[in-house]
Amino acid sequence: MPIRHGPPARPRPDTTWAAQRRDTDTGTLDPAPTPDDEHTWPFYPLEQIDWLSRRLGWPTVPDAVLDPSAPLPDPADDPGEGGLSVPYVMAVIGPKTAPADLVDRVWSYVISATRAHRGLWNLYALGLARRGLLKQANKLTPAKPPTVKASVQHVLAAEMVIELHRTEPDQTGRDVFGFDLAKPYVFARLRDHCVYMVTTRRWNRHNRDRRNLDLATFELLHEILPDGNTHSRRHDEPGRADAYSVLARLVTETARQRPGQRLAQVDAKLIALTHIVGYSLAEAAAVLGLTEPAARMRQHRAIKLVADRLAHERADNVAAQHD
Repeated sequence: MPIRHGPPARPRPDTTWAAQRRDTDTGTLDPAPTPDDEHTWPFYPLEQIDWLSRRLGWPTVPDAVLDPSAPLPDPADDPGEGGLSVPYVMAVIGPKTAPADLVDRVWSYVISATRAHRGLWNLYALGLARRGLLKQANKLTPAKPPTVKASVQHVLAAEMVIELHRTEPDQTGRDVFGFDLAKPYVFARLRDHCVYMVTTRRWNRHNRDRRNLDLATFELLHEILPDGNTHSRRHDEPGRADAYSVLARLVTETARQRPGQRLAQVDAKLIALTHIVGYSLAEAAAVLGLTEPAARMRQHRAIKLVADRLAHERADNVAAQHD
């Protein structure tokens, strides 16, 4: 039983969206709603990224990055405050008429800064890429249900972060970044790589060693997005973006339970590999060093345990809301 999003929530008549909160004179946004305001939290991952990146106060891109005649600032330096936000930079490099050299200059700086600082720079890079990734996601999922659209968007964004930080040994054996910033059309190549990984389903079986299977220390989107549990309660199911954290939490919470009520880490990894990453049972068993019959038995018990615990949590939440 895969862990999935539910259907997108319908906005109430009194819902106020970001576009309606924008001041027409200054172009600034009114104070953002609190994370508990479930009717303003988007359902799709790329919309969540857009929602968050528009509210980034830091990091920002220095003004000199958009000036081709100025030296390119060192991405390893802290740009400080007062730079250019994601919406401002997108207004410059987003149109089709934007010079290709300027687009490459901006993306080279952002990717280099993301590699140097990580953290919120990952969100900044995803904010710049959101429009292009969304266009490709819509092409890949015409007339598909919301869960499929959300899954494809999640994989596109995750593959982009993976590719930005991917390393490989050079001729001397030293690890270097695999994605080359010296070649032209930086974002186009990055976007095409993400689409290739989705359309060929290579995220299930390609370069497995570059993904950290330790659920307690997973990265990618969950290190960027806030706690998804608060927002996904409106769907009555944990969201895909926080599925790893749900499993990690259940491993911790059940560690002192009696056998049969305890979710072992290997069982959580088995669920993650087969129901989130997309491995077949045989592939997941091989990765974890289990026989296929043993993996099938462990998977059946673990899924039942997770489903029961989440069902109890949802019942408790509903009861608490009516108290």
